[in-house]
Amino acid sequence: MWTLGRRMALSFLVSIIILVVPWMVPVARSAVTHAKEGPTTIYTIVRRTTVTNTGNRAMHQLLLETPLLNMVGLNGTIIVTSVSSRPVSLTSDQYGNTMVVFRIANLPAHKRLVVTFRYQAMVRKVHFNLHPAGSRYHINSLYIRYTSPAYGHNEGIDTNAPAIVSLDRRLLGKTTNPSIKAHILFRWITNHIRYNYALKPSGTALATLRQRTGICTDFATLYVSMLRTAHIPARLVGGYLLDSATATNAFHDWVQFYLPGIGWVSADPTWGSGYFGSISDTYHIPLYFGLEPNITIYGQRAGSRAITVRSSFTVSQQTHPPRLLTAYDWTRLPFEPIWATRLSEWMLN
Repeated sequence: MWTLGRRMALSFLVSIIILVVPWMVPVARSAVTHAKEGPTTIYTIVRRTTVTNTGNRAMHQLLLETPLLNMVGLNGTIIVTSVSSRPVSLTSDQYGNTMVVFRIANLPAHKRLVVTFRYQAMVRKVHFNLHPAGSRYHINSLYIRYTSPAYGHNEGIDTNAPAIVSLDRRLLGKTTNPSIKAHILFRWITNHIRYNYALKPSGTALATLRQRTGICTDFATLYVSMLRTAHIPARLVGGYLLDSATATNAFHDWVQFYLPGIGWVSADPTWGSGYFGSISDTYHIPLYFGLEPNITIYGQRAGSRAITVRSSFTVSQQTHPPRLLTAYDWTRLPFEPIWATRLSEWMLN
């Protein structure tokens, strides 16, 4: 039985978490004033998340946390046009992606619930003017986070690994300008790492460096590792490629690095020439930071495997002339960490 004092203390703790944590998430800035934009292509994106109760008993008071796709970068805008179920709150993950939380009050045995998001994405070519870039960084939370060896290791990033430190030193010498350093590292990767057409990932930056081959994620994690080792803030960008000319229709990873005086700049080492400080097409659709965010169910009993979660994803280019849709209204939803939501539920039960 909860005493009044304990309830009040937990309520106060939840309030502090909700108020403080959003301010701890770094704000993503882009090189808005230093980029030239091109024509726009418009896409329709449909993402379905299916939650199935495979057990023999109904499940109650579940929380579903699923990522909200974001257009992360200057080369486009993405809006949610509809959601099939009403969410209860928004939160964010460790990479700064927005996550949407749904409450499933009751899911009967052998039944399923499908949550469908519909998006409209407007994607354009963009070229960053890197000439105004400065050479000195402010040592703030953004710089520390995106150069830290501890951040992103679970993504296969190997910042400050001895082999990468040695390679960076050999390639960069006494170069100090971060824009020039980023370009030297980019050119080395595009000239020395081969794409693995068997689609077998290397798994880590060090493995890619040893094997000299990998898929897009490997190119991106090696480049991020080399940039961070060179004290240039960098992060992974996950997105989608849809190019009818080459029949490309797949998820894809590339990179953003941060330059003083400019902001976040895009580069795709897998595609190489024309993709340093530039996205030279309208079929690179950026969707999230880091590797693809997890879809998570909270509320299952420990060790239970009754609930399964599957996700499907379709992208199609809109016919001309495209119809611009109205964005879904998120303004009435509270923003709170998922652990605060779970703590509130636990406190009241």
